[in-house]
Amino acid sequence: MAIHLEVENNMNYKKLYCQALGLNVGDQLMCEITGQPAQDIHHIHARGMGGSKRLDRIENLMAITRGRHELYGDKKKHKQFLFRTHKEFLIQKGVKFDTQWIDSQIDRYADI
Repeated sequence: MAIHLEVENNMNYKKLYCQALGLNVGDQLMCEITGQPAQDIHHIHARGMGGSKRLDRIENLMAITRGRHELYGDKKKHKQFLFRTHKEFLIQKGVKFDTQWIDSQIDRYADI
């Protein structure tokens, strides 16, 4: 049985993610790490409960499984891996994105 991500009114980042990839909101998303069905859209840099939406950008949003979300979460030691993996995914899918911003994040976490 396929699991579909549902968008709530306050979850515009999911819509942003789908639009960037040319998908419909109800489409099944696949985990960018495992290739399995994704249950979550992960903010690589956490937005926080009710926090700023400035991190709602395709460079910071990644579809992942619940297990990977729990494993990687907001742990600094995984951020470089997540940003690199996400960058390659965006390139592979032909998504336009701010390469300078994402590269700066990869560099930021190089020594962690």
